[in-house]
Amino acid sequence: MCSDGIKRNNENELSSFHVIGICDGFLVLMDGKGETREDLKLPDGDLGKDIEKKLASGEEFLVTVIKAIDEEHITLIKSTSFQ
Repeated sequence: MCSDGIKRNNENELSSFHVIGICDGFLVLMDGKGETREDLKLPDGDLGKDIEKKLASGEEFLVTVIKAIDEEHITLIKSTSFQ
């Protein structure tokens, strides 16, 4: 319980998604159940450039999304190839 009397959940949630495209600046993501979402913006900076480069080359990869305090952000890229 916080000092203002509001109970807060300080746990962060991590999720992984396949990146299947970009539409109007938003990533098209697919979860392990095959459900898609298009509500996360392509990140700025090097992370966003790396995602665009991997998509352009046809590489299959995942992104990790962290959710904290009702906000979600892409934090890293994971390759799905085992070469």
